[in-house]
Amino acid sequence: MEIHDVERDSETDDDQRSLRELEMAGYTREDARDLFQQYPRHTLTIPRKPVQKPISSHFRENLSPTSPTAPARTSFPDIEIVSQDSITQRTTGEENTSRYFPDFDFETVTPETVRDHTPVQDSSRELSIVQEEPVHTDRPLSYISGVEEIQYVAPKSRLKAPDHEDNPYQSVGSQDNLLKLHVPNRKDTRNWIWRRSADWWLMEFLSCLLSLLASAAIVIILKVYDDQPLPKLPHSITLNSILALFAALAKAGLMIPSSEALSQLKWVWFTEEERPLVDFETFDQASRGPFGGIKLLGMLKFGHLASIGAIISILSIATSPITQQIISYHERFVPATSGPLAQAPRSDLFMAYNPLSGSTGVPDLSMQQAVKMGLFNAANESIAASTPSCATGNCTWPEFSSLGICSKVANVTSFLHVATVPGNLSASIGYLTENNVTLPNGAYLQAGEMAMNITTLPDTVGGVAVSAVNYSLAFSNEPNAEYTTISNHFIIWQNNEGQSQGDFGALEVLMYWCVNTYSTQIRAGVSTTNITASSVNIGSNNASITLPVGNNMNGTYQKYGELAMNPMNSTTNYIVDGPANAALTSYMALTFRGTYSVGVAGGYSSDAAMVLESALYGGPSQANVTGKTADDMQLSGVQNLTQNIATSMTNNIRSRQFVGDPAIGISYINQAYVKVSWAWLSFLLILLASSFAFLLATIVKSRAAKVDVICSSALATACALSQEMRDYMGPIELRGRTWENANGLRVRLDRGAMGWSLEGRVLVR
Repeated sequence: MEIHDVERDSETDDDQRSLRELEMAGYTREDARDLFQQYPRHTLTIPRKPVQKPISSHFRENLSPTSPTAPARTSFPDIEIVSQDSITQRTTGEENTSRYFPDFDFETVTPETVRDHTPVQDSSRELSIVQEEPVHTDRPLSYISGVEEIQYVAPKSRLKAPDHEDNPYQSVGSQDNLLKLHVPNRKDTRNWIWRRSADWWLMEFLSCLLSLLASAAIVIILKVYDDQPLPKLPHSITLNSILALFAALAKAGLMIPSSEALSQLKWVWFTEEERPLVDFETFDQASRGPFGGIKLLGMLKFGHLASIGAIISILSIATSPITQQIISYHERFVPATSGPLAQAPRSDLFMAYNPLSGSTGVPDLSMQQAVKMGLFNAANESIAASTPSCATGNCTWPEFSSLGICSKVANVTSFLHVATVPGNLSASIGYLTENNVTLPNGAYLQAGEMAMNITTLPDTVGGVAVSAVNYSLAFSNEPNAEYTTISNHFIIWQNNEGQSQGDFGALEVLMYWCVNTYSTQIRAGVSTTNITASSVNIGSNNASITLPVGNNMNGTYQKYGELAMNPMNSTTNYIVDGPANAALTSYMALTFRGTYSVGVAGGYSSDAAMVLESALYGGPSQANVTGKTADDMQLSGVQNLTQNIATSMTNNIRSRQFVGDPAIGISYINQAYVKVSWAWLSFLLILLASSFAFLLATIVKSRAAKVDVICSSALATACALSQEMRDYMGPIELRGRTWENANGLRVRLDRGAMGWSLEGRVLVR
């Protein structure tokens, strides 16, 4: 409403309008005229609308220090007065539960009016105040007509608005003597949000949300990188650093509500009954960290809701190290995407031999060398299979097949026939009696002349390369043996090298073509090859012939020709060339024959005899060490020797060029990868859930105790003690002295007319 300083001799149009406005404001026409006539020097303008909107209260006026009549506080709540040389500042504070509605503004304001709280001559009538229930609105509050300011034109000699730049209420236009009565907006947006966030636990719930989001980020990051290669992040940032960052955010987010809830329970603790004032500090320390939490637990003995907060505070110490346990780094092999191929040699064809005039020919030098290498290898050591090619040192291959040589050894001592004959006394070493030892197929040992004899079926009969069909004793039932055999020899020996009336032994050795299936891998540069299956299945049969055999050897023989082998479930044919097969068989027959004799005229007649003598007669001496029988050791020695020969020959067959495509494997490289242990994450999630539950329980308990939301407010702490208690505590001293004083007080939080305060009594000491 505006009041203008004018002279009035008679009722003007403005006068009539003012009367009507007074009537609209609730005055009778007669009262309006009386009111109008009471102020002959002014025109009174009344707002058209009645009072509807609340106006905030509690403002302070600071008049000019030069004014001797400057009051400490205005007598008109809800109206901010700016007078000469002064600026009224807004006072911040809690609003009253009631709002005030002035139904009329006033005409003239003087320092006397403000000081005495009463109107003076030439001023308006008293301000009428009506107390009502608050009307809530989000809009800035203003005075009754809806505008932001009330302007009043007063005599220039009495009041004047300041004219400097910092004056927010500076007059406008040509009315330099304008006095503005301003209704300030007490609901400043930022302050309002801050106050409401404190009253509604907004910051605590936002902290819980922050912790939840940080925990969700941890879960997402772990899910993305779990079982994945070690990431290469920019600026050398590690996954542990990222995890530590979000773990710190999650910890901070869950500790804020827990700490504030502990601080709130500090006030609730004193509403229940009188407590030592020193408990106030114990709660306060618990809200700051784990050491205070331990102290609080010692005081509460787990008998109060605050114990949960103390436990959360203590356990929070382990958040960082336990979170780091979530991820660990391991190494694994992964297929290499570049580099040389992993190759394992294999063969599906053998045709190498050197033809000789008038003979079946001989194997090439590399095969002869392979036979000798296997023969002269130590009997107690094994020859390894061909080493594949692997650039990375770690490779695997799917099972693959290759043409090769297999061997078997059997004890046929039970087939021996021993005949006693008169001894030959003319011999260099003779006995009265001697033994002739034979096998049913004609293999023999002539006692008195031999301690060991190696017998192999002749490789040719009538100039034709052949293999025995019914010459074998132990392997006569082997499938396709008549087509695949390349050497079938018998070893008969006397266990007593002195040729006394000792016992005898016999072994049968069979070497034959086969197709082996291999399982191969290389780990850390060490190759391991195992034979998982062997096949002697043939795809074509060769015609057989029956020929007479002299030298007490009778049997059926198979003429050598091309051999085609076809393992089950395989579409590959493995071919052995006929001439190459005959040449190898003839060479094996010449190699595995010979005798070993004792005495002055004794010795070895072949390399095979020398090697087999060592394997046979070295077996009994090793029997005492291994715990096996002499027979077992002899059999084992010959088996290992024969297997070495077969492996060496197979390696030679597999390593030849242009006899089959190599088996392609997979090369592996070492890769560091992230392994997530999800169980460790449960600690952080349980702590977060506990903090949120603790906050909710604190809110419920506070409302039940009807305690306002105070939490860790330092201002509330400063104002909490009553005047009597403050007098007792005295000025701030050393912590020990202050603690002693506090320990002598028993206080309780009560709500009086002026708000919450700690009231209590002093203990008699």
